Amino acid sequence: MRAWLGITLALTGCSLVVNPRAQNEYDLVDAAQGTIPDGGEGRSDAATDAGPDGGLDAGLDVPASPVLRFPWNGYMTGSVHTGALPAERNALRPRFVWEPSEGAERYELQLTASCEAQTRASCVFDGAIEGVTSETEWRPDEALPVSMAPPVGRRYVWRARACNAAGCSDWSQVRYLDVGRQPSDFNGDGYADVLIGAPGEDAGAEGQAGRSFTFYGPAPAESVGAYQTEHPTVANAAFGGSVAAVGDVNGDGFSDAIITAPLASYGGPALAGRALFFPGGA
Repeated sequence: MRAWLGITLALTGCSLVVNPRAQNEYDLVDAAQGTIPDGGEGRSDAATDAGPDGGLDAGLDVPASPVLRFPWNGYMTGSVHTGALPAERNALRPRFVWEPSEGAERYELQLTASCEAQTRASCVFDGAIEGVTSETEWRPDEALPVSMAPPVGRRYVWRARACNAAGCSDWSQVRYLDVGRQPSDFNGDGYADVLIGAPGEDAGAEGQAGRSFTFYGPAPAESVGAYQTEHPTVANAAFGGSVAAVGDVNGDGFSDAIITAPLASYGGPALAGRALFFPGGA
């Protein structure tokens, strides 16, 4: 059912994530040639023994791959409509953070919107946006390109590696984030929505069936439109007992919601209760 355009005022959601594959694997360079692999994705075991002719510092270890800390998989940076705000409040210029790697002199970062989250571990990052920094965090200088058609925003995947005079580490694991999106935007227009449960409503059935209502942002208070959640009326179900935004669970770019019917049996044991999933959509 694609009838979701709201969020509870008190609850915020989080995306379910797909566990990333372990570290990407790359072929080692032939040490006899004394070269770094194409693209620098890997390194030779002889890297610490090569002299100046090999372009490496003798006795210097190549740093380990950095451990990524933020954003985590499925993180939504916020409304696409904040693109004109200063960097720290700009949802289109997210901050990327990782753990320091011992011996690293600089870090290189890549991000692209050309790969799917489910297959991100095999992404080749063609035409990637790149960044270089000596710090353990980085923010793009310009707003990242996004779509303004629902669902607004864009999904990016990213990775980082640590480098010094001896060479660069393998790339880190690949993570993904949704730029210009927020877990409370069920219709994908970039504005937060409101979902309200009314578990005591009768809704035309005998007993406490319950209802839920959604309100779209950013209309002014005098013109806010309510939408009643479409759900089979069940007597004494208390549908709408709890409501929550849960982020983009099904990966289509729209935020989703879960609504409980704590008193519903639905043919099962009395007072078994149910939690129902409602995908968002335009």
